[in-house]
Amino acid sequence: MKAIISQSKDNIFQFHSERQLSRKTVENYSNAVTRYVQYISDNNLVMGFRSVCSWLATIENARTHNLNLQGIKAYLLKYFEDRPASELLELERGFKKIKRRKPKVSIDDSKFITYEEYEKLIAVDSVEKLRAHIRKRNELSGYTDMNIKRTILFIQALFWTGCRISELLAIKLKDCTVNGIVSIKIRNGKGGKERLVYLQKDIFNKIKKTFEGKSHLFETRKGTQFNRLNVTRDIHRFAKKILRRDISAHSMRHSKAMYLKDVQHLSPDQVAKALGHSSVVTTLQHYFHGTPDAAAQGIY
Repeated sequence: MKAIISQSKDNIFQFHSERQLSRKTVENYSNAVTRYVQYISDNNLVMGFRSVCSWLATIENARTHNLNLQGIKAYLLKYFEDRPASELLELERGFKKIKRRKPKVSIDDSKFITYEEYEKLIAVDSVEKLRAHIRKRNELSGYTDMNIKRTILFIQALFWTGCRISELLAIKLKDCTVNGIVSIKIRNGKGGKERLVYLQKDIFNKIKKTFEGKSHLFETRKGTQFNRLNVTRDIHRFAKKILRRDISAHSMRHSKAMYLKDVQHLSPDQVAKALGHSSVVTTLQHYFHGTPDAAAQGIY
């Protein structure tokens, strides 16, 4: 099958699905199609099953591979829906032969930072302090004391609440209760379940003073919600200069989990509830792994 990718003037793709897709799923699927289009354009290929297989082979991360597979499959089935049934059947059979990859579940050292590393990050709260970590002069370009302060507040809020970035950016001031510490009601996590997360009062007050949100805890100067990709990018760039390794906004959630496990010594069930996992099995698979040695088992 050969065709040219088409999309609406609003840059929204159409997908085949037997159920109503969420806005987030449509966004993820659209991003997958966009990357696929770029791939076939860069490699002078045509749209079709062969180029899909070639493109998917370039994706190392299992979760990304599986998501992109679902997205491009839903797009092509919709795109070719007017083709003869035999061609559609051939396409579906082809996709069934592509095996979904099994994600690596356990979180290794590269996916989180220690509490000591967290403290190292938030200590660099000015351009002058950042200068000590810069290797090239142009790496300071674009940084001011204010945007460093804002990035640090994102890092602190993500670490202590353990929120996903989308959850953090959706927090409204009316969901925050101040009483010694700050209790925050989270409603938009995976599965739509409600839970409480907590934040130190001084960090909460700094966020309010710095971002001056009218509705949300974190708001842009225009009064809108922050873009999660932009926040992740800023955290990655900042942390890379100081820790010299790749850190994302989601790394803070993993870091909070490991802090609760290794420093606060919470049980798997308690960590699961703090992070909002639907099952403690997820927590065990992600953070409680490895075989204890003799000393850890009390044998000396």
